[in-house]
Amino acid sequence: MPKKAEKANTEVKYTTKGLSAFFFFANEHRPRLLEESLTKGNKNGKKDVGYAMGQIGILWKNVSAEDKAKYDKMAEKDKLRYQKDLKDGMVNKPRKVKKDKKKKKDPNAPKRPMSGYMQWMNDERQNIIAKFKFEKSQVKEVLKKAGELWKAVDDATKAKYNEPATKAMAAWKIENEQYKAATAGGADEESGDDSE
Repeated sequence: MPKKAEKANTEVKYTTKGLSAFFFFANEHRPRLLEESLTKGNKNGKKDVGYAMGQIGILWKNVSAEDKAKYDKMAEKDKLRYQKDLKDGMVNKPRKVKKDKKKKKDPNAPKRPMSGYMQWMNDERQNIIAKFKFEKSQVKEVLKKAGELWKAVDDATKAKYNEPATKAMAAWKIENEQYKAATAGGADEESGDDSE
């Protein structure tokens, strides 16, 4: 029994920061504006948070000083609540950290070959920049123009780039499968050596 009582005493209690006057205003108007968003040209039939928040911003700009004072009082009261919570030993609730969902690349894995288009692009990039008078920093514009030009390239030129790229891709797939099998097998062998 004493252990349970000790555990209850060590439990961390969290508090939330005080809301600003704007957030009290937004919380008051958000439900109505979300419902309104369903009828304001919303095509997917879902509540449009972007619409609601945009309208709240517009309404907040037009709130009279008298009405703002009401929300300022609410914010001040909430700020005092927060300060009291901190004095009473409560702590801010930690934010959730986003996990990096990207897979880390294996530096030893075989490098994927470029497509025929990318090889053509590397050969033609400087010509495109010079011909259409792009700055080197205008990457997006250069890529867009290259895409348009690639569509117009004759089949013989495309074949000159695509055939070696296709062969390289087939070789890479075989090499990559062998590498995966070797690294998976290598891990098994290591664990087998440890058990002996």
